[in-house]
Amino acid sequence: MAVLGEMAQVKEHPYKLINRIIQSGDIPSVILLYGSERFMIEWAWKKLKAAVVNPATEAMDLTVLSEPDTTQSDVIALCETVPFMSERKVVVVKDVDFGAAEELADYIKSIPDTTLLILVMDKADKRRLLYKEIEKKGLAYDFTALDEGTLAAWARKRCPKIAKNDLLSFATGAGYFDKEREYNLYNLENDILKAAALYSDKEVISYEDLLEVSSAREEDNAFKLLDAAFSGNKGEALRLLHNSIAIEQPSKQIGVILRFHGLLCSQLEIMLEARQRKEAGKSLSEMKINPYRLNKAIDASARLSTARLKAALSGCYRIESDIKGGKMDARLAMELFIAKI
Repeated sequence: MAVLGEMAQVKEHPYKLINRIIQSGDIPSVILLYGSERFMIEWAWKKLKAAVVNPATEAMDLTVLSEPDTTQSDVIALCETVPFMSERKVVVVKDVDFGAAEELADYIKSIPDTTLLILVMDKADKRRLLYKEIEKKGLAYDFTALDEGTLAAWARKRCPKIAKNDLLSFATGAGYFDKEREYNLYNLENDILKAAALYSDKEVISYEDLLEVSSAREEDNAFKLLDAAFSGNKGEALRLLHNSIAIEQPSKQIGVILRFHGLLCSQLEIMLEARQRKEAGKSLSEMKINPYRLNKAIDASARLSTARLKAALSGCYRIESDIKGGKMDARLAMELFIAKI
């Protein structure tokens, strides 16, 4: 494991790290993949799986566990299974909290070379025995946001018509490099592919083009719409609604309206909870909400009564049933909602 030992000591980009492990043939028996960039984590475990599992017998030689009631004994039993026609038996365990995980930590010391155990999670506690045993036996890697150069190269593979500076400016504005925002590679890929489809006739896709289709902009527009509507500026709220709908093809507008409606409901729920907690003298830090959204909600709800927020949220809930039940046109339903709050 000389190559692995060298790599474990050096922080390098996941593309390079995973590819070097595979090319060296020095894939350990246990790997922990964790961090905020789930897109890269999904890429990494699938890349590792492809390196050691025969596609013809994947159904037998690959097991993915994500049920919360999965036990350490379940994982160990699967790791003891001999691969059928593959180089390794791959066991992927996603987002399962084993607590202290002493049984699994002890097992890792003697895990078979014919097994590849991959643990996937959002966060890892380096103080726990499980983490320490993984570092001794294999590899633990924290997947954070990509650096600017790698991000630009990643984006270019998906759409070469976007200039590097425009892409980085857009990603920065959308919040990709901001730990408090919930904008990740899944969001960025979706925005890039949407822009590529919408502006397929253009030789170059600009920063402004990306901004027009941005999901981050859609979220900001939802914040602004509620602020305008509650402030009595219904015209501005309607303009934000219409602009969000107009960029999509008519056949997709209902989906856009429902997605935008979901953002409004979600933000109203946070605003109402923040207001109720403040009135009850409870701490807002207990709310398990992204800091960016929470701060927006706190600012927006400060001047509103609990009764008004409850009425707005009830009205927002009714929209979906009215639209899906065919009682009202989707666009009209949203316009009436804005007019009433």
